[in-house]
Amino acid sequence: LDPFQSVFEKSEFACKYESISLSACRNISPNLLSKIAVNCINLKKLDLSGLNQLVDNTLIELIAHNMTKLECLDIKGCKNVTDDSICILAKRCFYLRVIVLSGICLLTDKC
Repeated sequence: LDPFQSVFEKSEFACKYESISLSACRNISPNLLSKIAVNCINLKKLDLSGLNQLVDNTLIELIAHNMTKLECLDIKGCKNVTDDSICILAKRCFYLRVIVLSGICLLTDKC
């Protein structure tokens, strides 16, 4: 995905995307995920399932603060996510209708 890094570095390109699926992709860098979270502000659907070593509270909070139009988020199996970031996501992403959280053992009913 390195060739795509330049696409997500500039918000004028990245903001055109409405759906991205990186489910179980290999060779994804944390830097690329951060750029997507910050610059893809019009994203409605994001699938990060299976990226359990990369998706954490910091990334979820970046998503929550920048992707306020998000409707669907799949983070199945991302075991480093906790209640704190999910609560922020729930408060900031008003259009969020579907969130897949299966396989995340650190979550409670806090939110």
